[in-house]
Amino acid sequence: MALTFSDKKQILTLKGQNYSDRKIASKTGHSETTVRKVIEEARGKIVGLNDIGAEKIAEQLDYPLEFVKLILGREKQLDTIKPEEKSDVLANWKDFKDQQQLKYAKKR
Repeated sequence: MALTFSDKKQILTLKGQNYSDRKIASKTGHSETTVRKVIEEARGKIVGLNDIGAEKIAEQLDYPLEFVKLILGREKQLDTIKPEEKSDVLANWKDFKDQQQLKYAKKR
């Protein structure tokens, strides 16, 4: 069953109120995967319009203003991370994943 715009707006409203994806899924009856897809799709649209301001984005896309502000705030935080720090985070994540895979393989 396809999500209606009303369903999507409810998901975005709850995310704008800082609900976790799991809590949103529970409240709306949709899977966490669906919730994440809706949020990620909306984030992509918002980031593409970043230069016009939160209020205009919310009005243009008919998204909840709090959700738009949340996404723009997160994007602003990401922009403050230096490129070399981003690569360090990715390298650390890869190391962590590799270690977890080894632990799992040893258990088997």
